[in-house]
Amino acid sequence: MLPPDGVVGSVLDSAARDADVVVVDLGRWLCAEGAAPRQQAVEVLSRSTQVLIVSPADVRAALGARRMLASGVLAGLPLGLVVRGPSPGALSGEDLAEALELPLVAHMPAESRLDRCLEDGLPPGRSRSGPLLGTCLRLLRGVARSSVAAG
Repeated sequence: MLPPDGVVGSVLDSAARDADVVVVDLGRWLCAEGAAPRQQAVEVLSRSTQVLIVSPADVRAALGARRMLASGVLAGLPLGLVVRGPSPGALSGEDLAEALELPLVAHMPAESRLDRCLEDGLPPGRSRSGPLLGTCLRLLRGVARSSVAAG
């Protein structure tokens, strides 16, 4: 069950007062056209300085991302694409970015044993040398540089 309209915005405003960076994971269904909880997505997106679409490197995911972009809820927002591998059909991050007309921010290889860690209740990105942690750190450094430059 999702919170009532307005609550999400209040929580985000509070988090932004206490942290330099607030990361929110919105499922694609929150941005789907005609979806009931769309208002919560609008509250999050209206407060966003950057929106990253994370997509597997496959055609089915590309079509889902295209539908989400076509819904219009992301129009006018600073968008970027993070592609995660592997790609069963050899679709590259650049191919996906070109098809979606989005800048490619990162291409992340598959994180080995991620499913096992999640099943064991361990947090993702726990491996210091894994691609998930490395990609997240690069993304956060980019956000920090943008914040300092805007500053």
